[in-house]
Order: sequence, then C-alpha cells, then structure tokens
Amino acid sequence: MSDNNQELSRLIREMLDGQLDSEQRDKLLRFVESDEQARRLYLDQISTHAALRAVLADCIPDHNVDFSNQTRFEHSSTSQRTSPRWVALVLVSLAATTLLCVALWNRPRAASDSPTPAAVAKLSAMRDAAFGLCDFAMSPGASLPEGTLRVKSGEVDLQFACGAEMTLQGPAVVHLKTPMLAVLESGRVSCNVPEQAIGFQVESAEYTVTDLGTRFELEVGERQWVRVLEGEVDVEPKESTAVRLTQGETASVTRKRVTRHRVPLQEIPLGNLFDDPKGTPLRTAIKTDRRGAMATAGSMGVQRVVRGEEVQGTVHEIAPGVKMNLDSLGWCEMSSRGVINDSWCPYTLRPIQTQESSKQGDFGEQGIGLQACQFVTFDVDEIRSAGRLFERELAFVADRVGVNWDQPDDSQVNLAVIASNGKQITGAWVNGNQVDVIAEDGVATLGEELPRHAWRFSPVQFFCPLEGSTRYITLISSAPSDARLQSAHGVFSGARLKTGGVDGWAARDGEFVQLGDALDQRFLFGDQRWSDYEFSFEAMKRFGKEGFLAIVRCADAKEFTWVNIGGWQNRRTQVERKLRPQGRQRPIGPVSDFVIEAERWYRIRVRCEGYTVSLFVDDELLLQYEDDGRMQRQGKVGIGTWATSASFRNFRVESLDGEVLFEALADSNSN
Repeated sequence: MSDNNQELSRLIREMLDGQLDSEQRDKLLRFVESDEQARRLYLDQISTHAALRAVLADCIPDHNVDFSNQTRFEHSSTSQRTSPRWVALVLVSLAATTLLCVALWNRPRAASDSPTPAAVAKLSAMRDAAFGLCDFAMSPGASLPEGTLRVKSGEVDLQFACGAEMTLQGPAVVHLKTPMLAVLESGRVSCNVPEQAIGFQVESAEYTVTDLGTRFELEVGERQWVRVLEGEVDVEPKESTAVRLTQGETASVTRKRVTRHRVPLQEIPLGNLFDDPKGTPLRTAIKTDRRGAMATAGSMGVQRVVRGEEVQGTVHEIAPGVKMNLDSLGWCEMSSRGVINDSWCPYTLRPIQTQESSKQGDFGEQGIGLQACQFVTFDVDEIRSAGRLFERELAFVADRVGVNWDQPDDSQVNLAVIASNGKQITGAWVNGNQVDVIAEDGVATLGEELPRHAWRFSPVQFFCPLEGSTRYITLISSAPSDARLQSAHGVFSGARLKTGGVDGWAARDGEFVQLGDALDQRFLFGDQRWSDYEFSFEAMKRFGKEGFLAIVRCADAKEFTWVNIGGWQNRRTQVERKLRPQGRQRPIGPVSDFVIEAERWYRIRVRCEGYTVSLFVDDELLLQYEDDGRMQRQGKVGIGTWATSASFRNFRVESLDGEVLFEALADSNSN
C-alpha cells in the first residue's frame, strides 16, 4: 500500500472512531475530492464499516463486560496450552457465525424494519454544477434527507418540503436540517418563500434569517450580508436582538449588529415633485403623490412651465440657452389647463389613462398630463442635488405616451422629449423615436420627417438615455398642423428618471451599456400589448463569463421568455421560459453550441410568431423553439446580461407586417 493510501486509511479510521479534528477532516476531504482511487477506497471502507456495524448490532449481545477485575490466570508448566487445532476450530466457527449473521442481515425485511429517512428538500435543477463530498447522491429530482451539500461551482435549485425554494451559487456549503431550516456554512443563496412556508429560516455562524413571506438573498464568507427583494425578514445576530428588513433594504451582519445600507434611488417619478417646493429633499418629495398637483416654476425640480398662449410666434426658449422652432413639431396658441400630476384636469381630477377600460371609478395611471400645446422643463442638476445623485447616469423613461383615452377617435398629438445642456440640444425624441436636430442661427429645428402621431389607444414608449452633460429635460405636447382636434390631452404615463448607477446601466456615446458583471441584469421597454413582432439590436460583450439575454413577451418579473445567447458559462445558447408558478426561468427547447466572442458586435434578431420563437444572429437562423402553448403571448421586450458587461445599440421592434413599433440608439455608422 502506498504512503498516501496508508495515510488515507488512517484518516478514515480516525473518522470512524470519532477522533478526527478539523485539520484532519480538511485533509481527508482533499484526498477524496482530488483522486478517484481515494474515493473508491473511502467508499469501500465506509461500506464495510457500515455492514459490520449492522451485523454486530444484530448478532452480538451488548454485555458491556468489564474485564478489569477478572482473575488473571498465570501460565505454569502444568497449565494447558491452546492447541492450533482449537484455534482453527474457533476461527471456523466465528466465520460461520459471521456468514450466518450476514445472511440474516441481508434477508428481505418489512418496511418498518428500515424506515426511509424523511425528505428535507428536493434537488429540482442544476446548471453547470460540480459537487464536493456530499451526504447523498446528487441528481435532478432526487429527494434529499438531512445532510450536507457541497457545491464547488455552478448553481443548484432546491425545493424544500415546506414549499420554500433556494438557489445555491457555488462555491457553497449548506447543511439541510429540517424542511423549515437550512444552515449556510459558506457561499451565496437566494430564497423564494411562499405564504405557506412563512417562518422558513437560514442560519449561519453569525446570524439567523427568518422569513416573513418574501424573496431574499444572503452571503456567508468574507462578506456577511442580507438583501430583501420582496416582503420582509427578521435578521437576528447571535449576540443581539432581531432587526426587521423590508423590501429593497440591504444590511451587513456580524454576531453583534445589523447595519443597514441605504439603497440608492433607482427611479424618480417626476409628477410626484409638483406638490413640493424647491429645497425639499428628493426622497421626501417622491413619497408625496397628490393627484392633480400642478407644476409651477416653484415646484421642486421644475425650471419652467409654458402654455401655448404664452409663446409669441413659433420660436421660443424651451430651456436656458436653448431656443427651438416649435412649428417643426406643430404648435398653436390656445388656452390649456397646465401640467398636472396623474391627471389631465386639475378641477375634476380626471385621471390620465392610455388604455380604455370598462371599470367604473378610479383606474388612472401614474404620470403627467399636459394638454396641447404646452411644455414643462425640469432642472436635472436641481434633482441631482436634492437626491445626492452626483454623477450617476440617468435616463428618461415613460411606459405609455399618447392621447388620453376619453378623447374622440381622431385625437392626435406630437409628444416630444428634448434634452439640453444650457447651450444646445443633446438629444431629441418624438413619439418614442429619436430624431435629428438641425441648429441654425441659434435656433434648433427638428428633422423634417417626424415619427407618426400619437393617437388614442395607440400609445408609444420613451426610453431616452441622457448624456452626462444634460442639464435640462423638456416634455412637450403639441398639436400637429394637420390635426382636426387641437385640444387633445397628451399624457406621459409612468414619466420618470431612471438612475443607471444601481444596476449598472448607462448611456455612453450612443450605446446603452451594462457596466458591471453582476448576475441577472435586465432592462425592459415597450408596450405590454405587443404580441407578434421582431425585436432586433446589436450587442458587444465587453468582459465577463457569458453573453446576452434577448427578452421577449415579458408580462412582468414572474412571466417572460428570453433567449440566453452564450449562456451557461458561454457554452451554449437556448430559450428559457418563466411561468408564473415557477420559482425561476427554465431552459426549454433545442440547444445550440453558439458562443459569444468578446469585443465583437453581433446583430441579434428574435422573431415571435404565435407560439414560435426564432433566433437570428448576423441574419442567420440559429435556433427555433415551438412552445407547448403555455408561453405568455404578449409583453414588453428587453435586454439583459448575466455575469457579463456588454454594450447595446440599434434597438428596433417591428410588427410582422413591417410597422416600426419602437426604435432607439440608431447608429448610422454601424454595419
């Protein structure tokens, strides 16, 4: 036997005798994990030991005899020596007895003789998972009793008997204790706990997290932290009292204290600022949301509000240092009701609404109502200062922009977003699409060909990344020159500033960039009612482990489909589908071995037609998936990354008959 095998056998004997210290245990683990022969020897000795224990337990009475006080017989010349024949007889008898006991032990038994250990959890899925020494076999669908699970790499999904779902990201070590308790020794896990499993706990050496009906994640290692994605949890340090964390809160934890980290603002609903005076802290202003509050130059973040009758001629200053020919957008002198939060009328508080509804009562949307023709300009620097946002990237987003639902069918408006820096326009969007700006003699004019008018029941979506130099944003509602009705109520439903510093999204040089390489970073846009369409964009991997996500037919975070291009550590490409009852998205359909190269632009196109999803890369069909009929048939589109930093541009959504539904960040120099 080699020296290594002798040392391994010694460590196994020490373990079986209960004499193994932590250093020896780590050494044994290294032996077993690194060498196939060592694993076989370990399993042989463990199996033999277990069989012998079982045999002896069944066949040899437990006398617990103390031989220390028995008389010792001295061998004299007259004493009778044991003969070799007697020794052989004894050995044969012992062998026969052992064989008989083994035979009896191996006979079929009633179920009550060998009860099956109760299942604590089920291994529901694995993704590129590699395991260390575990207390049970690891295969999808396996029932796991109490024991230890060591994940060296990849991801593993567990479903506890109580209904709680847990995803482990390797490397991680978790001890399954009961259907309501797991002990995390090291690593990172995320948990989704339904109502019936409230009280589910994850324990570490430093603290215990008790679920109160939520989604949360935590990490144990060099960093010790807990983050609540939805709902609430109680975090109790070993040497202190419990602290309750709510949705959006993150905290670092030690044995003695829980330290909350203030989560940066992610979205700023602009209409919420109208009822607060200048100087109000941004978080305070966001919390107040009075319907019908009218924007004035004294409102927090508002630089000016201008109505049609206040404009002399067609050229007017829309922001400090920027004059614009409003006639290029469509303009007239008319009386209007002002710019209002969540309403188009300050007197009756009629709610803004971009989709017709048969419900009675209040079914309005969050956002801004402004009748044609008028505009409101926001001071971005003032908003930054009030929220201590400093240099964080911003984008203007509005979910549905168009004519208020209760206007006659022929109502139409042009709705525009103009970004400027105090000297010139830095970006212009009309009816959801970016347009050219022509500057001549200090006056800006929009390009001759404007996107189609915004009509009743046909709202568009705005996504406007703002350059770092942007100082002002102007929202304009105008009546096109050929409009039959010029009193249309324009609405920006969901008008808000989205900060790019939280999830790493930023606008840079005509590209939309995911700056970091965190897991599961998504950005959604478009119309919830889009059904059959083609979604295309260009993408380039900057660095990281994987590729891109092309998201289609997204109802919400609980129901969507995406194509994972260069996923699973950049080893394959496949469609993943998330249905509402599931804890997370699941790979489904055909698999392609297509992978992503860094620093190269790819043309990505996803076609959704009925229950068929087709992926084209550089205009070549890569894979096609036929759904079983459970896929969400309508929804927004989006982009995403997983452990990867990437750049995106040339977004375009077309209906299958060729109508352009959305277009942004077009690059005339791209191939």
